[in-house]
Amino acid sequence: KHILQGTAVYSEEYGIAGKIDTFDIESGILTERKKKVERVYYGYKLQLYGQHICLHEMGYIVRETRIHSLDDNKNYLVPYPSVKELQHFREILDQFRTFRLAGGFIPNREKCQKCIYNTLCDKSLV
Repeated sequence: KHILQGTAVYSEEYGIAGKIDTFDIESGILTERKKKVERVYYGYKLQLYGQHICLHEMGYIVRETRIHSLDDNKNYLVPYPSVKELQHFREILDQFRTFRLAGGFIPNREKCQKCIYNTLCDKSLV
């Protein structure tokens, strides 16, 4: 009863919505699970920032955010963003909102190889 799992979240201030992986209401721990974490990518952090912001705006107290690697059962703490990081988060959201694929998109081979959508993408380098 105290674990939210797959719960839809929304932030009116940031205009973002999504679903959290797991949030323990009692401990305040927000966890995003990944199959195998070899390193904590910046995108993972942004994902947790967004989830944290949404939960906070919805009235929950988030005390800790972390990435959990399922294959090796390791946790990686992701601290709450600084003011500078929050500003960068807003800038990234603005870039998403104004992005147009027709304009100068250059795919990255390394990212394309690991992307779960590469078979659907007409610009994939795989």
